[in-house]
Amino acid sequence: MIVLSTLSIQWALFAAASATAFMIGKSITQNSQDLIIERTIMYLVDNNLVRWQKDENGEIELLRLDE
Repeated sequence: MIVLSTLSIQWALFAAASATAFMIGKSITQNSQDLIIERTIMYLVDNNLVRWQKDENGEIELLRLDE
C-alpha cells in the first residue's frame, strides 16, 4: 500500500490548481487579443486607412501598398 503524506497531497493539489488557473488565464487572454486585432483592422478598413479588397469568400484581404 502506498502511503502519501498530507504535505505531498497539498503540493499536488496546489500544482493542479496552478496549472488550471494558468490555462484559464491563457485562454481568456488569447480570446481578448483576437478581438482587439479584429476591431483594429476593421477600424482601419472603415476609415480607409489601409488598402483592402474582398476575396471570393467575402473576407477582407489587406493589400500591399505597392499593388
